[in-house]
Amino acid sequence: MNWGAIPALLLLACAGCASAPAPLPLALTYRIDAQPGALEVEVEVSGPCPAEWRLGQPIAGELSATTPEGEVRRRLDRRRRVHFPPGARRVRYRYALAERTRTYQSLQAGAGGARSYMLSGSSYLLRPTGLAADTQVRLELRGLEPLLPWALREREGGGHEVELAARDLLAPGHHGFGLRRHSLETPGGSLEVGFVEGDLDVSDEVVLSWLRQAQREVVHCRPSGRAPHPRIQVILIPASGSWEPAPFGRVLWSYPQSVALYVGEHASAPELLDDWTAIHELCHTLHPRVVPRRAWLTEGLATYYQCVARIRSGRESAARMWGAMAWGYEAGSGEANGLNLRDLDRRLRELHCYRAVYWGGAFLMLELDLELRRRSEGRVTLDHVVARVLPKGRITSKDFAAAVDALAESPLWAEVGRPHLEEALMSRAPELLARLGVEGVGRRATLAAGAADEALRRAIEGDQAVSPQAEPGAPR
Repeated sequence: MNWGAIPALLLLACAGCASAPAPLPLALTYRIDAQPGALEVEVEVSGPCPAEWRLGQPIAGELSATTPEGEVRRRLDRRRRVHFPPGARRVRYRYALAERTRTYQSLQAGAGGARSYMLSGSSYLLRPTGLAADTQVRLELRGLEPLLPWALREREGGGHEVELAARDLLAPGHHGFGLRRHSLETPGGSLEVGFVEGDLDVSDEVVLSWLRQAQREVVHCRPSGRAPHPRIQVILIPASGSWEPAPFGRVLWSYPQSVALYVGEHASAPELLDDWTAIHELCHTLHPRVVPRRAWLTEGLATYYQCVARIRSGRESAARMWGAMAWGYEAGSGEANGLNLRDLDRRLRELHCYRAVYWGGAFLMLELDLELRRRSEGRVTLDHVVARVLPKGRITSKDFAAAVDALAESPLWAEVGRPHLEEALMSRAPELLARLGVEGVGRRATLAAGAADEALRRAIEGDQAVSPQAEPGAPR
């Protein structure tokens, strides 16, 4: 052994390591052909092909993959997962909607008809498990006109395209194809609206007025006085045979969020314009995604703001909306079964205790708002907390608590937020309502003069402590 040659050999080895090319990042191009009743999808893979992929919903047929050795065919397993050889470069499959939309209407798997339908993007977009953050994603669409959460560009030769981040593939929101389209301008943004085919007794303009009204109310909850996002997508699905104004709505977590709403076929214009479903769902666009999901936080915010926003806009009287809060206390308390808010949240789907969790969260937000205003002499509000965390896109409940404490400049979360989670459900609600001067429930409620927190209540109603010109997240 020539010991003197070892340093030279080490240098050569290091030089070889330094010159080795870095592995290419994974890039995925989805080519989606939206045809009546089905989506034909091709995924082109550039870079190292992941071994395992998953699909949000089952499909009846096979997936075919092109490899250097030829074509291979695979089926999804019970967990809707599939494995491909490392050299796979193109994957093709068909997501059929005809049977789904005929047998049931699902905001996840598919709703609509043959030439106009919507579904969750996660239902039909095949994606690798363990997707890396630097994965490049591109969608190319043709066929029926698409409406997606993101602004699309027209492609030369027809169709549309958009470049996405990896997180967009993990949370792709609602997707619509062949919809009847409208665009509504709002302060600082727009609502891009699509109607799935179907019959409604009211005109498009009545439904659009309902949405326009709701979005204007959302703006009243923003310190900046502007919409929370430059563009929000809303998809409307006629609920055949229903007399309810809006039987159900849902926000899906795309960036920004996307909204889907059922509209009752036989709903009247006055009933629809009085309905709260649109304002509730659009209030979800005020806050970012919470992971893991905490309904007491996300639904608590939306439920609180659906009341506050309608007072601030002047659509509803303060007495009626505070009466709604009092009704929420009574309705939610009946579902508590001796559990606290944290436990009810954990068992939400098991116990179906939605009123308890939604209104329990709303009273948590009410007390936070009151204490922020009280301690800052009106300079800081819950609006500022929500505006501060919104740009993060994704937070935990601990991040929200930290934002509360940072703006309060004190451990407010431990004093107010945590007790709401750990004490008997809404045990603080009667005292809060009394101090605000709320007497009675629902439409019978009245507001007493001279209540201890009357000034704070009026500030919440009129947003007197917030300047429309204030920067999001910053006290004026």
